[in-house]
Amino acid sequence: MRRHLVTALVVAVPTLGAVSGSATATPAGVSVHGDTVRVGHARFEVLSSTLVRVEYASDDHFEDRPTMTVPVRRTPKVAFTATKTNGVVHIRTSRVDVAYRPGAVPGPKNLTVTVHQGGHTYIGHPSFPAHTTYNTPETVPTTLTLSYVKGDPSYTVPTKGNLGGWYRALDGVSGAVKLHDGLIDRRGWYLLDDTQTVVTTKTGAGFVARDLDGRTYRDGYLFGYGHDYKRGLQDLSRLVGNAPLLPRNAFAPWRSEYAPEPQSSYAPMVKKFLARGVHLGVINVDTDAKAPHVWNGWEWSKKLFTDPAAFTKWAHAQGIDIGFNIHPSVDVDDPKFMAANKTAGGVAVLPGLREDLLRCRIMTFATDMGMTGISLPDLSHATGLGAIDCRVFDWAKAGDQKAYFALHKDFTDAGVDFFWLDYCCDDSGAVATGATDPWINRLYMQASQARGSRWPVLSRVGTSLFDVDTGGPGIWAERRDTVAFTGDTQSTWATLAFEAAFNPEEGNVGLPYVSHDIGGYMGKHLADDLYVRWVQEGALSPVLRLHSDHGDRLPWQYGKAADAIASRFLRLRDQLVPYLYTVAHQATTSGLPITRGLYLQWPEQAQAYRHPGEYLLGNDLVAAPVTAKNSKVTFWVPPGRWTDYFSGRTFVGPSVRTLKVPLSNSVLLRRAGSILPLQTSPRRGLQLSPRKLTLSIAPGRHGSFTLYDDAGTGLAYRRGASATTRISQHTHRHRTVVRIGKARGSYAGEPGRRAWTIQIHRARPHRVSVDGHRLARRSWTWKHGVLTVRTGMRSTARAHVVRVR
Repeated sequence: MRRHLVTALVVAVPTLGAVSGSATATPAGVSVHGDTVRVGHARFEVLSSTLVRVEYASDDHFEDRPTMTVPVRRTPKVAFTATKTNGVVHIRTSRVDVAYRPGAVPGPKNLTVTVHQGGHTYIGHPSFPAHTTYNTPETVPTTLTLSYVKGDPSYTVPTKGNLGGWYRALDGVSGAVKLHDGLIDRRGWYLLDDTQTVVTTKTGAGFVARDLDGRTYRDGYLFGYGHDYKRGLQDLSRLVGNAPLLPRNAFAPWRSEYAPEPQSSYAPMVKKFLARGVHLGVINVDTDAKAPHVWNGWEWSKKLFTDPAAFTKWAHAQGIDIGFNIHPSVDVDDPKFMAANKTAGGVAVLPGLREDLLRCRIMTFATDMGMTGISLPDLSHATGLGAIDCRVFDWAKAGDQKAYFALHKDFTDAGVDFFWLDYCCDDSGAVATGATDPWINRLYMQASQARGSRWPVLSRVGTSLFDVDTGGPGIWAERRDTVAFTGDTQSTWATLAFEAAFNPEEGNVGLPYVSHDIGGYMGKHLADDLYVRWVQEGALSPVLRLHSDHGDRLPWQYGKAADAIASRFLRLRDQLVPYLYTVAHQATTSGLPITRGLYLQWPEQAQAYRHPGEYLLGNDLVAAPVTAKNSKVTFWVPPGRWTDYFSGRTFVGPSVRTLKVPLSNSVLLRRAGSILPLQTSPRRGLQLSPRKLTLSIAPGRHGSFTLYDDAGTGLAYRRGASATTRISQHTHRHRTVVRIGKARGSYAGEPGRRAWTIQIHRARPHRVSVDGHRLARRSWTWKHGVLTVRTGMRSTARAHVVRVR
């Protein structure tokens, strides 16, 4: 863990971890080694100019091993000074001053952080939160609180000034909930508590609980970003690790339904999508596809899937990946139970982490009988439950882990690409202090990578199954391993409005991928306008996943007008894949989410904090989905000139506008001059780099975009197998120059030639040339003030210039 950092003290100047031979002395009671400052029972590690680790151990036993939150603490060299004035030790970087008076656990009375940023100074007195012990066998409740929203005394009230973060799931929700804290705080700093999360190992179960007995111990990370919120998210990404880049086709529409759908039903459904010009990227197969029990069986249902391998082969040929729903329990009459029990050692597959197995029995019985929409109390009186004996797993035990993942083999052998961990009434868990739900999500990611896949698990996030309202510490690990599935919501306008705000707020804990049930889970058939508005919101969100409980979520299940509009927005989603894929890559490297709160870009603009349902989609788009039945939307126009993608109207900001938007449109503002790469209907599958791209250029004098490409699947991108293409445009008076750089880098399947279509809003041109050669009139058109230029196939190994005058 030793890092050789240049560290400057006022009274002594240690270099490369050693104190120099200066005649002056290190301050009494202070020692400096590399990036580490020891003060009594406290230890501070300078990880960046805006991030300092704060650790306290009453027995001086500090932790250098990786934790579930922080796998590696490698940082660049950071210059800082350590001084002592009037008994207070100051650790100063170019951006922050952390002041600590030695003696007690760092807290508001003896710890101060001062942040200097943008000409402003932010001062805070951080404190570690009161500790709750997570997931210990002694604290597992005997009853499960079914409400995820209220009634739990352990729910943490959001901190005043915090800009919101996350919630485990929105099951049963209609409207807003109060979120747990995120990293971003208007006070300019945040203390991330990592005291209880487990230490990871390479042996045994993969982790050990921290030794917290009989001593006072705290471990946290103090972020001091001021209003440079982007810097805070960048520090978070460096600290906890990068998010994975989803496969390219994950950014196209997904489709699933909680209903018994036979294998033969999928091809006709896909054909109907294709007839509307829509390419699905993912099909999630839900729980009915399992046997012998549809809730928690571990074989394919022969009744529904006669040839699972042929099904996945067909899907992959269409460019569609397959996800599969899992409920993490197994019944004793399952054919795979005996092998699982033996693998686990005969003791780790337990008859429930609670003495009462009723809920798992009820859900198994209900799904076997095809019963939906019935309350658990009603189902508890149903007959035949005694024959169902659910068993669950303790993922804190290596044997249980091995047994549990061995159960997935039938599905992975058939070609399933990833899993949807969808448990609510199955009590499997990691029963150990500091091991919360993100631990199983981590295990799924490891299993996926072992198969050469980049797919994370689709899962609820952040806390303990046994205490769903608690702001658990595991949330910070989720960005590495999870697509956040938000659960079974009510299908209401209020839910739609909250989901639009929820996407960027979960980005404040570093989660780039948030997946809602588009249309809500519980509504059977929606009003046409509600369905259309939900699809529009989904088209501008990180993941568009059409899903419900035996409900209607397909365009052709609605009226002719609603079908046409919804299909148009699903096509738009397909077209946006090159842009979204590039933005997702930015999220993996910069820590910025795909959907971003406006305050990340304009932190000193008051209006940037007042429109939670409006957000940046990447750098150049601002989305303000319509989420009200009256079709009105009030949105903030950021500074500068912006053009609405749908209406073509130009707005100048900063200003606030209220519009009534026709059902056929949403609101998507484009930065002046920005370049939006769009793909046409692909013939090679959405997972492959497109050979044809359209560059839609918004009105404005100049703009640029750097397109990211890789193989679209697999892990080679992590080793640098990728390419970027820089595109720029400059418009002055009646002349426009568009430059398309050569592709830099390489990867398997990289197209050697690409056809570009360029769309420019401008006056009628007289001459158009590509690479110095004047184009024939048939190669370009001008209609309704938009010039469309087609270059034909051009080498990606060369730069190209399009000139218009």
